[in-house]
Amino acid sequence: EYDLREVDPLTLVFKGFAWYLFSFCKLRNDYRLFKLSRMDNLNVLEEEIQKDKMSYEQYESLGKNKYDENKLTRLILKFSDRVRYRIEDCFDISEMKIEEDGSVIVDTHFFEDEWVYSMILSYGEYVEVIEPYGIRKIIKDRSEKIYKIYSNMT
Repeated sequence: EYDLREVDPLTLVFKGFAWYLFSFCKLRNDYRLFKLSRMDNLNVLEEEIQKDKMSYEQYESLGKNKYDENKLTRLILKFSDRVRYRIEDCFDISEMKIEEDGSVIVDTHFFEDEWVYSMILSYGEYVEVIEPYGIRKIIKDRSEKIYKIYSNMT
């Protein structure tokens, strides 16, 4: 089951490793971000969109979609050059530093939650958490649990 929404699509936005449709939602009578991968059964209506809608930049400037900077965790990750193609799509170039050996140090900020642990683990052996220690330990502990699952293979 899903919510049927009628929206005025305004622009596409890439954030948090995913694409979103920034729209004016007629059901909520407000602006919303809809994750593209969660959309299905789309219908294009032959209606004209009102021209007085705000831009995504204006929406962000209102703070409706701003992160609370105090709740973000600084994360320093070291990536192998073997996954450089992935990180260039996911992190801002200003957050990256290329090392002499081709590895990439990413100095960024994220909310510390299950999503960030999964994102780090998705890089497997090609990422190392440099800081903070707490996340480094969580990734180590989860990796050990994964190892135990597969260590009994013959």
